[in-house]
Order: sequence, then C-alpha cells, then structure tokens
Amino acid sequence: MRKIHLSRVHTAGAAALAIAALAVAGAPVRAEPAATPHTPHPPVIITLATAEQALKVCHDHKMGDREIAYFAAQQYMAGYAQWGPHYHCMQSRVSSQSGPVTKAIQSDGTIVTLVSKEEAHKACKAGEVGDWDVAYIKGNYGLAQWGPAYKCKQARVPYKSSSVTNALAQ
Repeated sequence: MRKIHLSRVHTAGAAALAIAALAVAGAPVRAEPAATPHTPHPPVIITLATAEQALKVCHDHKMGDREIAYFAAQQYMAGYAQWGPHYHCMQSRVSSQSGPVTKAIQSDGTIVTLVSKEEAHKACKAGEVGDWDVAYIKGNYGLAQWGPAYKCKQARVPYKSSSVTNALAQ
C-alpha cells in the first residue's frame, strides 16, 4: 500500500492529481495526517552551582570561551555570573552593558539554557513555580521570575537581596 503524506502536497489540485494517478494504477490509497510538531517540555527549576563549582566548570573548560552563566553566589550578592575562559574565569555581577545572560550552571556542573520571559511567566501562572521561588531567567542584568506570592512579576534581583539559588531552564 502506498502512503501519501498530506503535509508534502502543496495544493489541493496536486493532491487530487496524485490520488487519481494512484487510483488509475490500481494501487490502494491511504492518506495520513502530517506528523505533529514536537511539544516542548515545560520549564524546570534547577539548583544553581556554588561559586566554587562554577569556577571549576570554567577552569575545566566545560563552558564556552565567551560564555556567561549564573551561579548561586554568597548571600547579598545576587546577579553574579561565571564568565568563560576568555574572561579569565572571573566571577562578577552582570552589568547592564553585558547583554543578556542565557545560561546557568547547575549544581552538577551541567550548563543549561534559561527560559525566555514569556515561557517563565506562563510557567508561573500554571503553578510550575513555587509560591516564594525566585529563579533566574534569560535576560539582562540579573532578571528573575518571581513566584505567585510575588504576583509572578519579572524583575532583576536587587544586589543586596539574599542569594538566588534557582533558575528556570529548558
């Protein structure tokens, strides 16, 4: 039996012509729906690496040369990131001029991609973020998704607030 994938036929006329040609040739015809697009997984909250773990990831060249990734800094040092080998593996607060941070270092040393503002807000509204959670997301200058108790706001974490230990990853 021959299969016709309707997603590959661009016009109704072409589909009708193909079906008619197969029918004339005596071949059985079965139309199949197009494959459904991959549904992305919901964001997950990950635990960030400590400053020591993040530094080891950089020194072991497990991050890109010019990559910048959040880690869980000490208390009252929110918005800190590990900078890649090109930046001599420095750890510092992300400035407003540094551009968006798109990665975080997980506690097991894995570098993960942060979710967008839209994905994070949707996850918060769906109850996938804890009431009092604050987690880094993709964006500039220490941007974080704040849990439902904070009305799912998105804002940078103030420098003098307690340390952020989570991120929302893809």
